[in-house]
Amino acid sequence: MRKLGDSGVFELFIPGLDAGCVYKYEVKAPNGDAMLKADPYGTYTELRPNNASIVWSVDGYPWSDQDWMERRKKDYGKDKPMSVYEVHLGSWIRKPIAVDEEGEEIDPRAELVERLLEYKMYKYMACELKDRQSLAAKVLYKEATIPKEVASYIEPVDLEELVGDLTLQKLNEIFKSILRRQEEKIDPVRSKFGDIEREEVSLEEKMSSVESYLKEHRRFSFRTLLEKEAKKSKIHVIVTFLAVLELMKVGRLTVQQEETFGEILIEAKEAAI
Repeated sequence: MRKLGDSGVFELFIPGLDAGCVYKYEVKAPNGDAMLKADPYGTYTELRPNNASIVWSVDGYPWSDQDWMERRKKDYGKDKPMSVYEVHLGSWIRKPIAVDEEGEEIDPRAELVERLLEYKMYKYMACELKDRQSLAAKVLYKEATIPKEVASYIEPVDLEELVGDLTLQKLNEIFKSILRRQEEKIDPVRSKFGDIEREEVSLEEKMSSVESYLKEHRRFSFRTLLEKEAKKSKIHVIVTFLAVLELMKVGRLTVQQEETFGEILIEAKEAAI
């Protein structure tokens, strides 16, 4: 897809698509995860529970607002009643003062009105989508049920038709082709990796270990404790961190940090020791 200038709109032209084709956009997150999204500007969509967009043309739609379109050309003017959306701009949004080339302040009202209309449109659409979501939650769908006789039916196999012209040579060729496919499935790099063994570390045992360390040292840095556990494995470091949080929660120790990015000190409480 290509971006249309600074409009924030992306477009893609695919020739040969007919009305009725179902489509979605694949949006990739920064971490690489792919998500399928419906077209927010689509003119037609599937009926729930499906939610894909459908290619459709509105050229043949019988519009019935011709009277309004003609009347709007004549009656639209500043002397007609209108709906007013009142808002205190200073409370709604704060915008820094901009100046032009001559050093004079630029009147920000035109831009603020445009942004306010955009905000009002999105607010209306949010309410509309919320109402549709509430309506969709009230719709129930019955799962398909298949009779036992149909589910358990197995089509009979004609052995004469299946193995009528089968020979030992053909069986040998089929067997070799299966072996070749199995070899192609093996990743030459990952197949050399060893098995990853799961290391079991108990949180309760780690809490007891931290308490024993508290009795011996009473006051020490968090870095010293983690460096001691890092000699064992990464999982020991993680469980030790969780054990310190649990001991803080139950009031067995206190944690202090005198300055930002400074050393974190752990100290045992008198009542707990």
